[in-house]
Amino acid sequence: MWAQLILTSTIGTPNSSWPTFPPRLAVYPDSAPCRAGTCSTPAEFFEGSRAQWKSVLTSEQRLSVFRVGPAGDGAKYLWNPAAVLPRQPACLVVSVGSNGDYRFEDAVHALAPACEVHTIDGTLTAKQAERAPGYITLHRANLCTSSTDCEKDLKALSFQEGGQSERKVETGKSLKVSLGDLFAGRRIDVLKIDCESCEFTTVAQWFDSQVCIEQIAVEVHAQYICHGCPKQNNVQKAHWFLAQLLSRGYEIIKHVRGAHGDNPGMREISLVRRERCSTRRRVASGGD
Repeated sequence: MWAQLILTSTIGTPNSSWPTFPPRLAVYPDSAPCRAGTCSTPAEFFEGSRAQWKSVLTSEQRLSVFRVGPAGDGAKYLWNPAAVLPRQPACLVVSVGSNGDYRFEDAVHALAPACEVHTIDGTLTAKQAERAPGYITLHRANLCTSSTDCEKDLKALSFQEGGQSERKVETGKSLKVSLGDLFAGRRIDVLKIDCESCEFTTVAQWFDSQVCIEQIAVEVHAQYICHGCPKQNNVQKAHWFLAQLLSRGYEIIKHVRGAHGDNPGMREISLVRRERCSTRRRVASGGD
């Protein structure tokens, strides 16, 4: 059974065209991290008059933002996926971090069955990996943080289970890969990131990997909470991370509190590229 496609609370006629944005007045520089006194707590970083990370869409454009996936944790907001994804040649959706829950991938597959769907997660158990639907190419690896951190001599394995169609499971000696290892020269239509703070350590590799990413849906952890460990205040990392995305030509289209309501410093943030990726040539380093 496909996961539910959940619409935003506003009701209207979606626009299938790519959103347009006014000229950006300023790009938040890497050298200006959020400092104490400006946003001293994770909640203040995201909320209030000083919060910098808000959707820039007009009220009309917001009608074309849809929530895709299950109710609660795991769903992401995307720019009109039912109209955009099925029309894309060689459509590619990459989901980083699943914890064995493939309902986001199910919803994408229901909307656009022709899209390639890849899931990257090096934390999966064997049972969680075996539960992956047959349409998913599963990479049991984590994203690397630098070119020297990547292990490129991957070994492809394939197997069948329970009568499902054959699917590939990728693995490697270090269990670390870059987007370029897997998708060099391609356009990624949706990059979904839900990897418990790995967004901060891997973001540089997203754009140094000879890929061009059109939409990014990420869970941002300005505060990281886990069972049995101390809280981590990642405000400066979160500021630097979001500044990186804006400086590379992305705009925020949705910003909501995460499904885990007990963490005021965690947000679901969706962004789109101001200019669409070219489909006529291999992309250059930096995503242009």
